[in-house]
Amino acid sequence: PDRIAIYFHELPESHHGRFLDGVKTLLDMGYVTVDAQTYVGEDGPTKRLFISFDDNFEDWYKSLDMMDELGITSTFYVNSGVFQDRSSKAERAEFMRTIKQPENKNTLTVEQLREIVARGHTIGCHTHRHPHLASLPQEYWDREISHSREVLERLIDKKVTDFSFPFGMRRDFSKELQAYCIGLGFKTIATGISGQLYTKTHNPFELHRTGWKFDLSLQENLKNLTLDGRLYGSIFGRSVIG
Repeated sequence: PDRIAIYFHELPESHHGRFLDGVKTLLDMGYVTVDAQTYVGEDGPTKRLFISFDDNFEDWYKSLDMMDELGITSTFYVNSGVFQDRSSKAERAEFMRTIKQPENKNTLTVEQLREIVARGHTIGCHTHRHPHLASLPQEYWDREISHSREVLERLIDKKVTDFSFPFGMRRDFSKELQAYCIGLGFKTIATGISGQLYTKTHNPFELHRTGWKFDLSLQENLKNLTLDGRLYGSIFGRSVIG
């Protein structure tokens, strides 16, 4: 596909080599990294690469030099309630359990978040504490989405206009939740639904991304980017990629 959107979560140093190999391969193919709004827009490079990260991990900050070396920019969808210097150890442990990560893994500090922005990357909203939004009544959405965006905007002194659904599968959001986010003024909304990169109508409120899996080879990940799961998804309601 001419437009490739991929997402990662943590990026520990042990995965840097595989990350470099994957991104360099796509850059050598002629893809150019763009932000979410350029990715879905009419104007921009013919071959667009949207690189994004979900959640909140200190190792993103430790990867900035590598990204500078590659000459790429990324979008980081951040959970705003678990910064290392603004939350309790218990709050961070509960967050890591929710996203199935080791409880002692470090999150970003506020200064590290600001450094990510200063290095040319984009911050998006990923809720305050990463709940299953579809299972919560609407009165909780303000706290988890609207409040989260306000926190991020105060910390980085910039507007936050991009949102990513926690967990990101079809079962994790609804049309009502999508409409709520649009009403807040978000310009793009990202999912984690793979196999939709050949979609010709680039709906900014259904930015489909394919996950890059470090336990797969470079060739297997590249193959996943070429899968066309539109028919499969319309019939079975789930991603063609397991």
